[in-house]
Amino acid sequence: MASIKFKVNDKPPKKIRGKSLWTFLPEALRIKELRDAAYHESGSQNFKVLEGPVSIKIEIHLHASSNNSASPEAFWGDLDNIVSGICEGLETAYTQYIYKSLDPTNGKPLIYIDDSQVAAIYAEKIIAPESCPEFSYVEGSPSPFYSSFVLPLTLPRPGAHQAAFSYSRSTSVPAPWLSA
Repeated sequence: MASIKFKVNDKPPKKIRGKSLWTFLPEALRIKELRDAAYHESGSQNFKVLEGPVSIKIEIHLHASSNNSASPEAFWGDLDNIVSGICEGLETAYTQYIYKSLDPTNGKPLIYIDDSQVAAIYAEKIIAPESCPEFSYVEGSPSPFYSSFVLPLTLPRPGAHQAAFSYSRSTSVPAPWLSA
């Protein structure tokens, strides 16, 4: 199975409401670091861009006192914003990317074509000791399963509380978080 794993030094890019990761500093610089690390590792592994559903595993190591704050969650952001920043940073570069001239792929797809291919994500934010550098591990691979969710809209009769949820998987391969 074709997969790639790489390490990014320092903090990863994070999605900020109302701002483009590709044009907003310092996130654009963090995307450049992310893309450089992924490109370097992909070249050493003869990696080909993933097509179809993709699984992503992300491990982020942050200091508790980042930017003189006692809470990295308050300073650095929610895990979902960091995951969004990483997922967007690994797709085809945005046409207005301010570092496009320095991009190792010259704006072409890097790990996958579009982050809509991401079918499964495992992400963890770890508080790192002050003596250790801040960094992230990112791993991308073809997804061994594809999940589909169906959320039918039903209008309950007045006074009734109803919820409808249906889950189906196209293969019998169990989700990784369900195996213990």
